[in-house]
Amino acid sequence: WAEIVFLYDPALTRDVVRMVGEASDAAPLNRLHRVLDQRDGHRLAASVEGAKIGLSSAPTYDLALDFLEAGFHLPLTVEALEAALADAEAALTAEVRRCIDLAGVKGQDIEAVILTGGSSLMPLVQRAIAAGVPEAKLTPFDAFGGVAAGLAWQAKLLFDA
Repeated sequence: WAEIVFLYDPALTRDVVRMVGEASDAAPLNRLHRVLDQRDGHRLAASVEGAKIGLSSAPTYDLALDFLEAGFHLPLTVEALEAALADAEAALTAEVRRCIDLAGVKGQDIEAVILTGGSSLMPLVQRAIAAGVPEAKLTPFDAFGGVAAGLAWQAKLLFDA
C-alpha cells in the first residue's frame, strides 16, 4: 500500500506506453497505463481489498472496475482465489507451526486463538491456523479495530513518558 506511489515513476509509464505499441493484446496494458496516468493505484488496491472481503463471506464477487474501462468487471470465485493462494496457505500453516515450536508448546495444547485483522476473516487463513492448532477454538475479535488498538497500546508502552 505504502509503495504504490512509486509506481507513478515517469520512466515506468514510458515503458508501459512502449509495451502497448508492441503488444498483441494492448487492452490490459492500456488499463495499466490508465492506472498509472490517473494515479489510481490506491483506488485499484481498495477495489481488490473489497473483493477479498466479499469473497470471505460469499462464493462469488463481481469486481467492478469501471474506472479503468467502461463496463469492465471481473467475476471472481472463492475457488479461484484459493487456488491462487494455495502456496500462501501452505506457507502460513508452516509459520503457525514454527511459531508454536519456537514458543515451546504443542499445537494440541493451545485451547484458543484470537483472530484479529481483516485477513483473519478469510476461510483460507482460518484453515491454515486450525491446521497448526487443531484443538484450539478460533475466536474472531474486532477484526478491523483490533490491530489498530494493539498498535496504539504498544505505542503507549513504548512512548508514554
